[in-house]
Amino acid sequence: MSAISKIITGLVIAVVFPFCAFGQPTLTQYIPDPTNASAPTLEWSTVSGATNYRLQVDDESSFTIPMIISGQDTGTTTHYASNLPEGNIYWRVASDADNYAAYSNHDHFVIDRTPPTLSINSVTSPTNVDGQMISGNVESGATVTVTSPATEGPVSIPGNGTWSCQLTNLMEGSNLITVTATDSATNVATVTETIDYQPSSSINLTINQVTSPTSLTSQTITGTKDADVTISSITVDTAAVAGAVSYPTSGSWSCEITGLVNGANNITVTG
Repeated sequence: MSAISKIITGLVIAVVFPFCAFGQPTLTQYIPDPTNASAPTLEWSTVSGATNYRLQVDDESSFTIPMIISGQDTGTTTHYASNLPEGNIYWRVASDADNYAAYSNHDHFVIDRTPPTLSINSVTSPTNVDGQMISGNVESGATVTVTSPATEGPVSIPGNGTWSCQLTNLMEGSNLITVTATDSATNVATVTETIDYQPSSSINLTINQVTSPTSLTSQTITGTKDADVTISSITVDTAAVAGAVSYPTSGSWSCEITGLVNGANNITVTG
């Protein structure tokens, strides 16, 4: 009789249960991060059988001594952590369910109460131009808003620590420009500048009588102006050249024109 052998292969099923240390609460991740809160609210889950919880807070994940908060006991699952310093904050909790034998995994967030750096470059003021590009520097990651009596274009932040914004339709007279930067922790910084817009029609700028006709190829021209007005350009529609503008008084100006050509030499003064 032939022998028949049977091999029975057993199926081994391994069941893996997630490990959860007895007595350790689960922390509620603190948000927003970063924050400028003066007393962040730290919360965690209840632990079965626990009547008290022990909180540790430190600026290092190793929780080395001295800690910011070391072993502060509370009968609730919420703690208002006041007077925490700026910078990295790590926190963890243990419970009396296991006689504080093991702490939870730590949570981490950053406290930032410092306003972002913000500046505005010098503006042209007074001006008779009703539009102007304003610019400045700002902390990386911050947003910038501009408000004024004028029309503000979009704020450009190219990512190199600068910002710019085109203003149009300036209001006649004083225009207060307010620039506000807000960082990721909602800290706010504000700077201001003023642009005095005076349309050309309201600016006193004149040219005194010139000597014409003349046989000379050069002539000093003069005129009057408002005390806060500067001459931006003097042009001649010929090959003649306008020299540097001088201001004998706050209300007057002069300029030498050289290389006058035969015929008409039309001179335009802009302030």
